[in-house]
Amino acid sequence: MSIPDDDLPVPPLVTRLADGRAVRELWRNGIGGRTFHLDATGQETEPIVLKVAPPHPESDLAAEAERLAWAAEHAPVPRVIDVGIEDGFEWLATTVLPGTNAVEPYWIARPAQAARAVGAALRAWHERMPVADCPWTWTIKQRIAELPATVTAEARAELRATAPTTAPTDLVVCTGDACAPNYLLGDDGAPTGYVDLGALGIGSRWADVAAAEWSIDFNYGPGHLDEFRRGYGLAAPPSVVEWYLRLWTAGDQSEN
Repeated sequence: MSIPDDDLPVPPLVTRLADGRAVRELWRNGIGGRTFHLDATGQETEPIVLKVAPPHPESDLAAEAERLAWAAEHAPVPRVIDVGIEDGFEWLATTVLPGTNAVEPYWIARPAQAARAVGAALRAWHERMPVADCPWTWTIKQRIAELPATVTAEARAELRATAPTTAPTDLVVCTGDACAPNYLLGDDGAPTGYVDLGALGIGSRWADVAAAEWSIDFNYGPGHLDEFRRGYGLAAPPSVVEWYLRLWTAGDQSEN
């Protein structure tokens, strides 16, 4: 995921859904998805975040809407306004959450504080989300099966052969994408919201930790993993995190 730095035209679908609101692009990902901020138009309206995406095996905004509706009962996540498919794009409109994205310039300039805040935010998520009530899973078997076609049969077989077992105490509701851009933080670093929850489901906490640690290095540069672990409450990661990191990078998550 990246902050746009060019003037790629706004899709006609977004202009139509904006219905006269000012439009500002927030994010792009590596599979063609784009996220926009639609300004409020007066006291009777509120700003909107609009995600649009072309058809892709890794994108299902209707499924994300279902997960957001469930997660809203337990954590600060965007409220779903509407979801649909038009002009060959799927789209999802949600409310705007308070706070600053963890990879905005303010936090990039404070990498140690940001890394610690992301760790604390992820731990808070894992502690508050009820595993017994979650209707979705994010298992190793599912994830290997859903890897892109570019991942060879040999690589899939190696991942299956070396896959760890998950201790019951490590089962949590995973965010499904624990990378730094998916946290909103207050000025004090406390989490104010969680976004990009399309893969939310029950899995190993170490799957989320692996993705987060990859993102800490990618977004803030090397040297801040100890701060992330301090925020999460982890003295040292177990060796299983290395396996989950291999699984995460097998799908080429470099857009985060």
